[in-house]
Amino acid sequence: MTPRRRPPRAEDDPVFQARRQGADLSAEAVRRRAQWRALGWFCFWELLGAAIGFSSFHAQTERLGWIILYSGLTIGNGGAFAALWLVYFRPKRRGDW
Repeated sequence: MTPRRRPPRAEDDPVFQARRQGADLSAEAVRRRAQWRALGWFCFWELLGAAIGFSSFHAQTERLGWIILYSGLTIGNGGAFAALWLVYFRPKRRGDW
């Protein structure tokens, strides 16, 4: 009778380990790039909203100034919220968590 041999373990295979480590590093790079991109979009929307809000100081009437100010607040906060929303749902759809 021949003895039963246990199947080879993946941890014992150096080629498998190298492929796995490469896949982990590339996934980490994708995650980190997505987070930096989301931070960039967050800052862009906040700065755009602030610029629109500051332009309300040059309005001809007080009512128009308030409309421009609230438009800037809405655009800045809405865009920043959308950027943070994508930070959560894109990785979830990708399967990061």
